[in-house]
Amino acid sequence: TECQAKSHRFGSALRAYLEWLAPQLDDLPAILAAQFSQYRQKARVESGHGRLPEAVAWLYIGFAMFVTYAVMAAALPQSAGEIMLGDAWQVFISLGAEQERRIVEDKPVERFLSVLREVLASGAGYLIDLQEAGVRDAEPGFLGWQDNQWYYLLPETTYKAVSQFIDDQGGHFPVTARTLWQQLDAAGLIATEGVEGHIQRTVRERIGGQRLRVLKLTASAVKA
Repeated sequence: TECQAKSHRFGSALRAYLEWLAPQLDDLPAILAAQFSQYRQKARVESGHGRLPEAVAWLYIGFAMFVTYAVMAAALPQSAGEIMLGDAWQVFISLGAEQERRIVEDKPVERFLSVLREVLASGAGYLIDLQEAGVRDAEPGFLGWQDNQWYYLLPETTYKAVSQFIDDQGGHFPVTARTLWQQLDAAGLIATEGVEGHIQRTVRERIGGQRLRVLKLTASAVKA
């Protein structure tokens, strides 16, 4: 609330910060590169995580640069700046550790399969038997067809249904459809086909008298 009340001052504050940075631009790349290496290594040692120290280092450098400016502009006492820098480092390390935990726990393939089960069980989405073979891709909730071995899913429709289900619960699906198909392929859960030396992770199937491109997912992966 306090920041919103003073939002009219942000533009002039940022302009003054950029004017302070400008004379240093020739020297900053080398300085920041050295700081980045230092803080990235520090984050690796303190967090014990391998995937996010770079993000921690960049966040801290950005924060530290502005605090340095604020102290030099006499907008912040030196002692207060040192305290803020110490607090900020701990915050960024904590956020990095939490994000790492979420990445480990929320593996895209497992999340996709889990949510797809929920979508089907809740009635938010449905499949029909392949033998019925009607093409219903315009019907709300229709995701594709199934037989004893495979789910023949409409790719984009299914991805959107799963993403929306997660969004409605306040979450966010972490990867794009293309990346998800790659990970499903790596896990051996979808059928693929080769086209001119390239792997197609959605395949063409004749359904209801039409050739349709579907995500052909092993039924056992969802039913497990």
